[in-house]
Amino acid sequence: MKKKHDYIAMTRDAARDSLLEKASFSPAMENVPLTGALGRVAAETVRALDDLPNRPASQRDGVAVRFSAFEHGAPDTSGWKEGTDYVFSNTGIGILGDFDTVVRIEEVEFLNDAPVFPVPPAERGQLVSPAGSRMRKGDVLVERGDVLTPLLLAHLATGGHIEVPVWKKPRVAFIPTGNELLPPGVPLPPGKNTDSNSIMMYGKIAQWGGEPVMYPIQPDDPTALTRALEDALARADIVAINGGSSEGTDDYTIQVLSAVGTIQNHMILNGPGAHTSCTVSHGGKPIVGIPGPSVGAEFVADWFIKHLIDRYYGLPLDAPQVTAVYRGEDLPPRDTRNDLIRRAQLHWDGDRGGFAVALVPPGDVRTMSRCGALLPVPPTGLKSGAVVTVRLRWPYRIL
Repeated sequence: MKKKHDYIAMTRDAARDSLLEKASFSPAMENVPLTGALGRVAAETVRALDDLPNRPASQRDGVAVRFSAFEHGAPDTSGWKEGTDYVFSNTGIGILGDFDTVVRIEEVEFLNDAPVFPVPPAERGQLVSPAGSRMRKGDVLVERGDVLTPLLLAHLATGGHIEVPVWKKPRVAFIPTGNELLPPGVPLPPGKNTDSNSIMMYGKIAQWGGEPVMYPIQPDDPTALTRALEDALARADIVAINGGSSEGTDDYTIQVLSAVGTIQNHMILNGPGAHTSCTVSHGGKPIVGIPGPSVGAEFVADWFIKHLIDRYYGLPLDAPQVTAVYRGEDLPPRDTRNDLIRRAQLHWDGDRGGFAVALVPPGDVRTMSRCGALLPVPPTGLKSGAVVTVRLRWPYRIL
């Protein structure tokens, strides 16, 4: 018979913060081409290699002249020659020679191939960008810790770079467990379930900037689970093990976790996802025990795995909160000490000048997937019209 455990329960925030504090990461750096760096995290501050423009450049299509020719009034230009007395200039292009002023092409007339200036230039340097006016050699293009966007990548290219130093992606191992699980696409005999969490976790890990390390379904066997955990700890920076975290006859996750590290909590004080454990391996790597049901698994992944990946990169923990008015039916008190986390839709209520939040009926898969907020419902219940604080659900959006 399995030994029963004295479970340690923490709030979701306390469990996450404790795990982030105790986890140890040593990210390595690599150089990648700009075309493959979108969404990566800069490992070093990168500076411009050259001035830009590297010589005075025209701000408009026009004719470039020497302003000195106009200092004493409009000159006689009937004998002017292209290349000697003026040159044509194009927007953004360096101006040839020592011409220092540009007149718009629309403001220039030509008589017998010689330019005429009905509206002469008003000042020296008109419509000319000085050398280095856009970028100076040594200017910071990207700072360490920046997430590389298309615009930042364009800045790097402008500054003379074809590659950028980034942190290597953290390897995140996901181990699904359970004798009742079968891979997607396999016909389900009575009593079996499809392992959909592996598909979900692969996508989440990849979108958050991690490198997924996916394991096949592991049987409810302590020897097999220990072997899988030890292999994952050798290969990955972060480990998630899914299922087997309760006290059922086939639940061995807590038993094997205690063999590979120190368990800091066995449960969190909210649902869904109450049977979430956090462990620090003997080598300092974080292990998150994720509950099997998909709703709880998603909540836990968003709260623990994403923030571990962010901490690996040194990014701020982005869990934005919004104050809103609850619009819905009264929710009665519950006989529990745990908050219940519910998916909700957050929208701007223009008539009342503030945000409003409404729950989504459970089981409505399409609507659930579009919910942008997580509403904590306390054990005391919730009254319609109450002012509440909701967390935005990743990816963050408001209707």
